[in-house]
Amino acid sequence: MNMFGKDAKTRTGEPVKTASPEKKKELPPAGNGTSVIGQDTRFEGKLETGANVQIDGSYIGELNVRGTLMVGKLGTVTAKVHAGRVVVHGRLEGEVVAGSKLELMEGCSMIGDIKAPSLMIQDNVEFEGMCRTGKKAQ
Repeated sequence: MNMFGKDAKTRTGEPVKTASPEKKKELPPAGNGTSVIGQDTRFEGKLETGANVQIDGSYIGELNVRGTLMVGKLGTVTAKVHAGRVVVHGRLEGEVVAGSKLELMEGCSMIGDIKAPSLMIQDNVEFEGMCRTGKKAQ
């Protein structure tokens, strides 16, 4: 119905088909591109994606990433993180659950608790928190 109480019709007089409400979609499988939060961008909220995410700016909130989350050298993340794989070059603060691997790259800062089947820590990394790795972490 339109605002005048009548059914909408096409030029031929046929009723217009309206779209039904969308159902909540499942996240697509990982590997469907990369979303980037740029260096001059600050984002607060909750982000869910089946793609990869690269954060070169500032992010505060919650991240649910089926693919890889990469925090760039200038990136700062303060969040509760669930991701397939996490690679930190910058600063990450919060609880992190990685499905396959967490990599703390040289010069990065990780403050918070970690759960990951596999953990790699390079030289000159600041890490403060508790860590659970191996099968128990899954």
